[in-house]
Amino acid sequence: MQQKLKEVYSLEQLALIEDAKHNLIKEIKNAKLDVDHKTIAHAIDFAALAHFKQNRASGEPYILHPIAVAEILIELNFPCNYL
Repeated sequence: MQQKLKEVYSLEQLALIEDAKHNLIKEIKNAKLDVDHKTIAHAIDFAALAHFKQNRASGEPYILHPIAVAEILIELNFPCNYL
């Protein structure tokens, strides 16, 4: 799936997505949530591919928004089934 992401995103966009993904997984680990990190990473990659043509008004890839929302939910101690 990484190869497909490289085909549809610019290097800059891909770096933003990878940073956001790694930060989210780090937050999940720090919060000691019972979540499979590989599943989360795969879901983010899958969603990034599904929404590769969508950008926010800022020009950033859309997928950054749901990743940011997931980080907020972790900070607010929402149950992990909301992630």
